[in-house]
Amino acid sequence: MRCRAIVIGFLPAFLLLTAAAQTRSPRRPAGTRAPSAAAEKPKYKGIFEPVNYDQDVKLMSVYCSGPQSCWAAGGASEIRGGVILHTADQGKTWTVEAGDPQSADRAFVQLRFLDGHTGFAVQHTGQASNLYRTDDGEHWLPVGKIAEHIADYHFSSPTTGVAVGGESIDYTQDAGKTWNPVAHCRANAQVNGLARSVKCNFLSLSFPTGSTGYAAAKSDETDQNLFLAKTTDGGASWTMMTLDIVGEHPGPKDVYFVNADTGFLRVGGADTGKLYKTTNGGQTWTAIATSPGERMSFSSDKAAAWAFHYSRMGFSADGGEHWSTRQERFPATPWDASLPRANFGMVVGEHGMAYRYRIVPAAYTAKGMLDAPALSSTPTP
Repeated sequence: MRCRAIVIGFLPAFLLLTAAAQTRSPRRPAGTRAPSAAAEKPKYKGIFEPVNYDQDVKLMSVYCSGPQSCWAAGGASEIRGGVILHTADQGKTWTVEAGDPQSADRAFVQLRFLDGHTGFAVQHTGQASNLYRTDDGEHWLPVGKIAEHIADYHFSSPTTGVAVGGESIDYTQDAGKTWNPVAHCRANAQVNGLARSVKCNFLSLSFPTGSTGYAAAKSDETDQNLFLAKTTDGGASWTMMTLDIVGEHPGPKDVYFVNADTGFLRVGGADTGKLYKTTNGGQTWTAIATSPGERMSFSSDKAAAWAFHYSRMGFSADGGEHWSTRQERFPATPWDASLPRANFGMVVGEHGMAYRYRIVPAAYTAKGMLDAPALSSTPTP
């Protein structure tokens, strides 16, 4: 009787162990790993999608205030057919806000905006160029003049602005009606081991805040240094710094500061140069990558960035700390690009070319679309 009791007591335990063995996952062959989340196919991807303008114009500048609203400027050529376009639906439709592609007026270039309503554009005339402004994002009117051969300019308010070019930094407080020189490009440098006071030329400009700005420069008298001017009062006054960076041709054509202390400087050619980074307001610089392209554009949160040079695209998805490059076969040469959000941007070029950048579901397809790096994991609204 006792033995029978032991057997009966053993059966329930045996049945439980058998059931557990039957439901247990099968053992994987030796040397294999369980599938990881990283190995799963991505749900979203980045693309460039054509949203071209239907006229044969050369779009040379673009600015987007967000995932819907963009302005593009250019002309049938540099000397005729000047036009400023606007889209409120990610490029599905474009409307002419200023100029006429069939006119004899010169092209509009160098769009600069304070926000989604107030912006500026330059129309070169062969002399002192016309400066246009919009206060509502729709109507553009001439408000002043600006030097014909400026390298770059910036407005911190509808009336207060800075322009750089040649040896001068000019300052206006009346929207370009009058400009006054506030700094000249002259700095101390060591040339062949000897102390020299050298002249230099300003080539690029960046204002990370309303009060703090930087202007990068190069001297024809030495290739042993580059130079940086800094303002902390919105451009009314500047101080010069000599940088321990070799001035490769064509010099610091692009500078971008993401905040008052951290910035990036492209030295040398757009495809052959180097990218330098500073974290202490330009006092010291470290080379971090090859040149990403012609002109850097960062998203509003500074998490993503890109630049273009012909079919070559440089991009960063970690705030500029690391950069990669890839080929994007646009049907025409990109002239400018804007990246207001990490998941939306616009690239423009010749023959009315406009391609919007978006993050879309992985299965999405569209006529003429190009694969692009995913700078964000958030789909474009």
